[in-house]
Amino acid sequence: TRPSTALIEAGNGADLLIHEATLEDELKAEALAKKHSTTTEAIESGMKMEAKFIMLNHFSQRYPKIPIFSEQFTKYTGIAFDHMKINSSNLSRIPQLL
Repeated sequence: TRPSTALIEAGNGADLLIHEATLEDELKAEALAKKHSTTTEAIESGMKMEAKFIMLNHFSQRYPKIPIFSEQFTKYTGIAFDHMKINSSNLSRIPQLL
């Protein structure tokens, strides 16, 4: 899913944004062509909507399991993998696991 103004407006002030971040920033042209988001685009969407926490998922299987993040990676951003479970009270601990 590409970044969306409608999503940002609808999610304004959300407690949690779960956003796909299929490709690393260097692959933005591929992300555009395949209608996916880069890690920075996903983080920027969460920051624009003022989400309290941003959880990134849906990483391309063709690249390393833990994505490379830009300097925009914040203490309010984490990554999720298939079948991962977390209690909302523990969201603040997720960035420490990287």
